[in-house]
Amino acid sequence: VEYPELGKTFRHTGSAAIENELVQVEHKGARDRLNLPVKLNRKLAEIVAVVASADFAPPKQAGEVFQDVSTSIEVQLKLLEDVVENDVFRFVSLVEELGIPAIIPSAAPPAGS
Repeated sequence: VEYPELGKTFRHTGSAAIENELVQVEHKGARDRLNLPVKLNRKLAEIVAVVASADFAPPKQAGEVFQDVSTSIEVQLKLLEDVVENDVFRFVSLVEELGIPAIIPSAAPPAGS
């Protein structure tokens, strides 16, 4: 197994699909914000902004939208948990089996360097 194949195997486990549901990964510039669909993180941020801007209790609809977005986020987090528990473990096992050395970052440079 070639090293690049390891990354491809891991990348196609579903983590990219989860990321794509949570955040807009295709956003490249200001215009894209208008042309690309809003993802879950942005929906949640907008609900918070609507509720925070009011002087009174939030409307019932805000609570309903919050519940809907929260449920959708929870689904994605459960999928991510599955990726971490299963696919990451398999990937690490494969790396160890192939004897690929770990990448260990060096200590942070001293302040002022």
